[in-house]
Amino acid sequence: MVKAAWGLSWERPMDTQALEIRCPKLGNQVPLAYCYQQPEGRPCARMLVCWEWRLPNLRRVLSRLVPAEKWESFFETPPKPKAVVLMEEINRAKASQGADENKA
Repeated sequence: MVKAAWGLSWERPMDTQALEIRCPKLGNQVPLAYCYQQPEGRPCARMLVCWEWRLPNLRRVLSRLVPAEKWESFFETPPKPKAVVLMEEINRAKASQGADENKA
């Protein structure tokens, strides 16, 4: 069973660990379960684009699992551009480094 941090789970009707795909975001192979449960605690916004050609019923299955009020924010809100995400990460790292230096 895959359990998502946002409160939903699904019984695997097949061995999803065997299903892997090249992630355009990370640049390497990832299993389906990783796409469903990202480190941010939500499914990847690109999950449907990446997997729907291989799993034609994925949209239907996810529509049963994901509450309607979260569907748009999970799958229909375009992801931030990579440059923006990188700048946010750099700023977050600088802020945490500055906080660590102030404690020392």
